[in-house]
Amino acid sequence: MKLTQEQQQALDEYRTLAGKRWKEQLMADWMRGGSNLYRGEWAYLQQVRNAFGAKIFTEMDNGDTDN
Repeated sequence: MKLTQEQQQALDEYRTLAGKRWKEQLMADWMRGGSNLYRGEWAYLQQVRNAFGAKIFTEMDNGDTDN
């Protein structure tokens, strides 16, 4: 799985803001279609959701992304 630089940066920023439970928070924000927490470019996080869905989390755990 290859993220663009912008997508990776958005995920990194979101993870920093959301803390330890960032995956759960991101899933909830994806379901809501936005975030009260993250003020960056939301479109990049939407792109990740549309392209990879929840499998991004398991692949990140397996080291298949740059995270």
